[in-house]
Amino acid sequence: MSRLEKHTIMSMAAYLCANGTYFCGLCGALLLIGWLLPKFVATPPWAPLFVLVPAYFFGGYYALREAIDSVRTGRFEIDFLMLVAAAGAAALGEWAEGALLLLLFSLGHALEGYAMGRAKRAIEALGALAPKTATVRRDARSKRSPSMLCGSVTSCW
Repeated sequence: MSRLEKHTIMSMAAYLCANGTYFCGLCGALLLIGWLLPKFVATPPWAPLFVLVPAYFFGGYYALREAIDSVRTGRFEIDFLMLVAAAGAAALGEWAEGALLLLLFSLGHALEGYAMGRAKRAIEALGALAPKTATVRRDARSKRSPSMLCGSVTSCW
């Protein structure tokens, strides 16, 4: 494995730790357990709640933080609406569906953050490729200059 590959893997692991992707994974694991538990083990109807309620916590933690911030400023955004939908599913007794909603929503947030980070790094890399000076042509003469005026003619070789 090359040094670049190791660096990429380490930076992705650091990102996953920092943005709550572990919470998304825990939500998914708990949801799967809570959904499969009554299918394979004879349990009372309330037993899956001991697994699905923590799935709600891990799946909705970051959405709840963002929703609180947006509601405080008088905005109702998608985070708030997803939490209301998950609470509605719980009120109807469909805990697994609410946990699935929160899992998909937190996974979407995690992937969006990862894509934004990659796009930011790509734009920074493009900026690093930009030349420090340009060859500006004025009055039939060429001169290397670190800055240009609007309407300047440049050479690209």
